[in-house]
Amino acid sequence: MQIDHPILQFKNVSISYTPGKNAVNHVNADIKKNRITAIMGPSGCGKSTLLRAINRMHELYPDIRISGEILMDNRNILKMNPMEVRRMAGMVFQRPNPFPTMSIFDNVIAGYKLNGIRLKKKEKEEIVETCLTNVGLWNEVKDALFKKGTFLSGGQQQRLCIARALALKPEVFLMDEPTSALDVTVQAQILDLLREMQDRVGASIIMITHDLGVVAEVSDKVAVMYAGRKVEEGSVEQILFNPQHPYTKALKGCIPHLQRTPSSGRHRLHEIPGMVLGMAELGKDRCSFYERCPCGKPECMEHNPPAKAIDAGHEVACWLYS
Repeated sequence: MQIDHPILQFKNVSISYTPGKNAVNHVNADIKKNRITAIMGPSGCGKSTLLRAINRMHELYPDIRISGEILMDNRNILKMNPMEVRRMAGMVFQRPNPFPTMSIFDNVIAGYKLNGIRLKKKEKEEIVETCLTNVGLWNEVKDALFKKGTFLSGGQQQRLCIARALALKPEVFLMDEPTSALDVTVQAQILDLLREMQDRVGASIIMITHDLGVVAEVSDKVAVMYAGRKVEEGSVEQILFNPQHPYTKALKGCIPHLQRTPSSGRHRLHEIPGMVLGMAELGKDRCSFYERCPCGKPECMEHNPPAKAIDAGHEVACWLYS
């Protein structure tokens, strides 16, 4: 059963790597509990930067600055102990990264060791079996638990990393393009797993992706980012079948169609003209898509458009609607 209240809220979040040049600009969004939310957009749009802020990973780099609030269960995680935050927000990266010196068994319970939490032998065994079962890996590795995690195939390694994130029972799972480094058949297994996690353990998942096919397959809600700003947000049906922002429309138009027949010949792929703004242009008070937009208005170069609700659960930041 899906519950319609947010587990995570972004309130006017901005993130900069260089003073005065924000990679993420004034993002506001609610992440619903027990749902899969996809954040999509072009490379460099700030989606991974935003995701990693939840896990407090940016604090590994002293020059990064974050303003605004990120609330989890109404607590500002930017003011909490980072280790506590990382127990609440499990992270899975683009490329499978089991700890290379650890066995499969030790990889699953690594979070407990890193957090200084002591477990009895029986507790460890129960956690390992439960988590590996939940990611569909137990039967494949139960006789090889003390082999290195790197012994596994790519898809198995990614499931092991998901099991490792599951072990600490986080409030939310953060997944940064978890299928893009895998082949197509393994991608399908991981996508099925995400849905099973949602059904079996009530997982709340935030997933970064470039792939509209992945969005269509597993997402409940979609946030579209462009040049550091959230430009559109809605249900997966609203974004895929009724996109409103010119960038979202153009992105959908770039999807290749498998409708070629002997008589139809080749179809040229659509492309979005122009280039994404460089870092020097980010953060200025104007529409960042203006130069590439077929619907530009004078207001677009004067101020950044505010987000406006155009339907239940569907909002867009564009002067065409403001």
